Amino acid sequence: MLSVKQLIEENNRKRQELAPENKKFYNDMLDYLRLQTVLSEQQTEEVLMELLDHLLEGQKENKTAAQMFGGDPKAFADEIIRQLPKENKRNMVSFTIRIMILLLGIDLVINGITAFVVERFFSRPLPPFYPVGFKSIFWTPISEI
Repeated sequence: MLSVKQLIEENNRKRQELAPENKKFYNDMLDYLRLQTVLSEQQTEEVLMELLDHLLEGQKENKTAAQMFGGDPKAFADEIIRQLPKENKRNMVSFTIRIMILLLGIDLVINGITAFVVERFFSRPLPPFYPVGFKSIFWTPISEI
């Protein structure tokens, strides 16, 4: 069994073999399915790989994606979504925590760069609790109190 990363790499390689019309249809469906974060990532990638293999076989017989899967990639993807299992809640919590840590890191970098620039080039320190970066969204209303 291939890992999610391996499936994505294989999918990217095989997609290059698609005709432009089929590639657009498949990419629309792929984007829509991958944006469904509540679905099992492993299962989603396995289904996408099966669809791609099926589409490549049909393409050899001069069939288009629209002929094989219908004219609406979103409607076809919705049907797939109804059949795929949901992602494990532990994986979703882990993903959410990683995103929060990433945003905190970006905020710290923005704050560090801003403090360096202001103090270095304007010869004055930042006021305490100066809202910069992502903090400005949350701290500005609080600092006005």
